[in-house]
Amino acid sequence: MQGGGNRGRGRPHGLLGEDTGRLRGAGGEGDPPQLRLHPLGEEVPDGHNRLQGAILKVRVPASTSNLGPGFDCIGLALRLYLTVEISTEGPPSPGCDFVVQGLREAFARVGRRPPLISVRREEAIPEARGLGSSAAARIAGLMAGNLLLGEPFGREELLNIATELEGHPDNAAPALFGGLVVAVRTERGVVFSRLDPPSGLRLALAVPEFSSDTSAARKLLPERVPFADAVYNVGRASILVAALAGGDPSLLREATKDRLHQPYRESSVPGFEEVREAALEAGACGAALSGAGPSVVALCFGEGEEVAEAMVRAWGRFGVRAEPMVLKPDFEGARYV
Repeated sequence: MQGGGNRGRGRPHGLLGEDTGRLRGAGGEGDPPQLRLHPLGEEVPDGHNRLQGAILKVRVPASTSNLGPGFDCIGLALRLYLTVEISTEGPPSPGCDFVVQGLREAFARVGRRPPLISVRREEAIPEARGLGSSAAARIAGLMAGNLLLGEPFGREELLNIATELEGHPDNAAPALFGGLVVAVRTERGVVFSRLDPPSGLRLALAVPEFSSDTSAARKLLPERVPFADAVYNVGRASILVAALAGGDPSLLREATKDRLHQPYRESSVPGFEEVREAALEAGACGAALSGAGPSVVALCFGEGEEVAEAMVRAWGRFGVRAEPMVLKPDFEGARYV
């Protein structure tokens, strides 16, 4: 497996960000969490298993994926976070929770039975809005399980596991590594490259009141697309990465156009084209569905508040209420806090 940028293996940095309102910071360095943990299977002096009473916290960023033409392979981490506290004391959480799924999967990969855990979530990522909430939750569980097991998995291995659970790496990769990530699945696993997006980039979002199911959104897509549409997207996805890597906002209006998924999903996102156009008219460099939608993301070099408000007003003309957000990219990815 291959990677790039400032990613790390093994134990991630212990980073705790400051709450700055809607624009949440990445925080500063700290020590890894001091847990009452011993090598798996050993007994602590009082005879209790090492997992009893363990408490840890994981923070994982939201992400916006595709950014127009980068279907299933391009994602960007955002300073909007899911923070999860996991304890092996207290009433167990339901197994259907994505956090619990991730933790159980980590234990299953090493052939061990997971402990009963209690999960407390500080949820800032809107669910089913195209902002990577399921990927964030699964990664939180995987990282918690990995730490409880003594960290048998490196970050690249966690990415492969998360991708298997998610079905695609476009949200899991930026959630783990931060920044802008291009990732593809191969027979050897996920191959990816991480880049730092331009420091002046802001992501203006309009998050509507209605939700979208990713599996249902995928059913709207055709099994085959015209060759011309495939060529169209290859070119624009390439220019998108070049524009963000080189900090050239003049390319983004064209680079965020798409023919592979957005035209087919418009029927499930009323007013999408009008909201996108409102963002561009308000000064956005480019705009697209965030993931499978229904949120719309606009790439801005500037504050972005006017763009977000313009998108909200455009949706209002369709009788849709939406929340404006303006976020900075997250550069660190998932971490223990």
